[in-house]
Amino acid sequence: MSVSVNAGITGVQTLTVNVSDAASQTASAQVSLTINAPPVVSIGASAPGLGCGITSITLTANVSVGATYNWDDGSSTPTRTISASGTYGLSATATNGCSATATSLTIGQGGNNANITVTLVFNSSATVMGTGVPTITVPNRPGQVFQVFGGTGSSFSRQMVLDRIQGYLISEEDYSSTGVFPIKRPSPFSITVRDGSGCTRTVQGEIVMR
Repeated sequence: MSVSVNAGITGVQTLTVNVSDAASQTASAQVSLTINAPPVVSIGASAPGLGCGITSITLTANVSVGATYNWDDGSSTPTRTISASGTYGLSATATNGCSATATSLTIGQGGNNANITVTLVFNSSATVMGTGVPTITVPNRPGQVFQVFGGTGSSFSRQMVLDRIQGYLISEEDYSSTGVFPIKRPSPFSITVRDGSGCTRTVQGEIVMR
C-alpha cells in the first residue's frame, strides 16, 4: 500500500486507512504521519551582471536558520565572490534531513552603462544627453562640426539617417577617436560612446539647420 501527500503539506498529519476483504468485511485504523518541511533556499547577488566597472559580484546564501548549504563548487561559506559570467547553484539541507535546491542564478556580462554622461558641444553650447531625443539647431552653413564628450579613454561612433525608401532606413555610420564629427546634413542621429573598460552608452537626437 502506498500513500500520496500533496506538496506543501507539512507537520503531523492524521491518516485514516480503510480496508475490506473479499467477504466485504471492513476495518479502519488511523495513523499519524510527520511530514518534514524542506529548507528555504535562494541566492542573492550584489549586482545583476558583470561589466561596466563591475569586475566581481558577491553571491549570498539565503537559507533557513540551522540549515547547512553547499555551493555548486563545493564551498559552504555564507557568501561567494565570482568574477566570471555563468550559472551558479546552491543546495541546502535542514536539520530534519530534508534538502532543497535554489533556483540557479545566471550572471551575464553587461556592456551598457547609463552612468556614462554624454555631452554634445557645438559653438561652445553644450547639450547633456538624457533619455529623450533633443533637437539641436545649428546655422545652415557648411564646414560645421560638433564634439562629443563622455567616459574615460572613450571612442565614439555616429549613425545618421540619410533617407527612408519604401519602408527601408538608409543610414551612414562613422567613427572618431576624438569625438569630433562634421555636420553634413540635418537628420536624426545616434551617438555611441565606448569607454576604456568596454562599456557603452547610446544616445539619440536630431540636428536641424536654420
